[in-house]
Amino acid sequence: MRRVLTEAFRAQEGGRLADATDLCRQILRQNPKNAEALHLLGLVSQQTGKYAEAARLTGRAARLAPGNPQYQYNYGESCRMAGRFRDAEAAFRRALALAPAVADIHFNLGNALLEQDRAQQALTSFERAIQLDPEDADFQLARGLALEGCGRTVDAVAAYGRAIDLRPDFAAALLNRGAALQDLGQLEPAIADLRRTLAIEPRSVQALLKLGACLQDLGEFREAAACFEQVLAIDPNNARAHYNLVVNHSRSPNPSDVRALERLLASRDTDVDDRIDLSFAAAKISEDLGLYDKAFVFYRSANELAARQKRWDRRAFKAGVDAGIEVFDKTLFEDNRDAGNPSELPVFIVGMPRSGTTLVEQILASHESVYGGGELNEISRLATETLPKDTGIAYPAAIRALSRSSLTDLARKHLEVLRKLAPNAARVTDKMPDNFRYLGLIALMFPRARIIHCRRDPMDTCISCYTQHFATGQDFSHRLGDLGAYYRDYARLMDHWRHVLPVQLLEIDYETLVTEQKGETSRILDYCGLDWDDACLKFFETKRRVATASFEQVRRPIYTSSVGRWRRFDRHLAPLKEALGANITAQPS
Repeated sequence: MRRVLTEAFRAQEGGRLADATDLCRQILRQNPKNAEALHLLGLVSQQTGKYAEAARLTGRAARLAPGNPQYQYNYGESCRMAGRFRDAEAAFRRALALAPAVADIHFNLGNALLEQDRAQQALTSFERAIQLDPEDADFQLARGLALEGCGRTVDAVAAYGRAIDLRPDFAAALLNRGAALQDLGQLEPAIADLRRTLAIEPRSVQALLKLGACLQDLGEFREAAACFEQVLAIDPNNARAHYNLVVNHSRSPNPSDVRALERLLASRDTDVDDRIDLSFAAAKISEDLGLYDKAFVFYRSANELAARQKRWDRRAFKAGVDAGIEVFDKTLFEDNRDAGNPSELPVFIVGMPRSGTTLVEQILASHESVYGGGELNEISRLATETLPKDTGIAYPAAIRALSRSSLTDLARKHLEVLRKLAPNAARVTDKMPDNFRYLGLIALMFPRARIIHCRRDPMDTCISCYTQHFATGQDFSHRLGDLGAYYRDYARLMDHWRHVLPVQLLEIDYETLVTEQKGETSRILDYCGLDWDDACLKFFETKRRVATASFEQVRRPIYTSSVGRWRRFDRHLAPLKEALGANITAQPS
């Protein structure tokens, strides 16, 4: 039996997997509890992609020889490959109890934890692996992934850089560093990394999609389209490439494109995320062709699929608005009138999504003294994470537990973030539309901040949300009734802010901005305390990253074709009109 086992090991090491399998089974017929044969047969199954079978076999071996760290480790690897991440974690922990100084075990424990979205714990495991073997590029790459999972993108870029230093042709590290740099708005170095990735792996679909997205963010639409077309040459069914080509406006709409998308949608192999991409793409082309009823069918299908993935809690949002109105009364602002920081650096641009926030920011960012920060998450993170952690009370009630000095300290820390983005700017914009929920907190932190509220016809706003394929975070937009309810609560909260905020709002109506561009631009600059700059009228020529849903629109001169767009779909919008109620045409003066 020992001789047969030796032959089986040699066969497995030599790649003769069928011979190794036969020899292991020969041993197991004589002794079904032979741990070595079970373990080796499990490794062969792992090599041939039979991960469930590999986990069953290596698991039996590990139970028969619980003191063998190699068996525990390979059982963990088989479980991880089979998608059994909790079992993998347990096996790796048993292996570490037996062999705590083996770097690979720490590494793969980290991988199992990362698969469970436990990034902080994974980071600890990867850093222990690096302590044991600092020259392993794979460990550095994994550390970067964990850092990104912890929201530490800048640190992740450094980790990917260390991996690349160790292995200059490490395509996965280059790809991930490029993607992280894109997230940080550093598009030129991101593009350089992605091009290096493609020099190593010319058929990398991920790299081509990322490179196309970077070029699109910069307004280089033709070059971006070429990337997406390369993806389709490699993978004709790639839904993301199809969608990106449609919104890129690189080609004229064609009925044959709709038919091609319909064929992909009809395939049983198309998963839900791809169906959403393809449905939005087919809807966009159909609308461009003037086939509005057909377009709406596709829009409705895409939104229904998205709504099933993550439902919007209408009642919870309403309760949050109610709580904000209750907490932020005039007395609160009077009691804290000397709190916060007097800086005039921050400019907050708020409103409903698709209400013109990106356009207003692009106009401002074209000014020589302004840095366009894009959609920053800092205020919402402060409200939903920092304040509850500091006070033990959920926002907005946490505000009542804050001292004036605490508000001043919060403002100081936020200014440090803005200064890192733009050390020399006179103004830094934050165009996160959702910040309308936190205007009370913003006013307490920055009593001299500029707050620009972008407004648009309610029906146009809502239909633009419904027909827009948002990346994340707009779950309320997938059902017309939810959309109307969200708008109603947004309008109610904004009306409250008008009455209680000690900060004067500037309200910009989209319809006026696109018909009276120069006058409205002058109003915006005057409000922000900025001199006139002709570049603001040619905002579409400004080269900067625009990574929101409006990336294409702000690369063109002002146009008015989106005014009244909702009428194209009027016959389908009864649920929206009912939910909007009195807000259907209301626009406060």
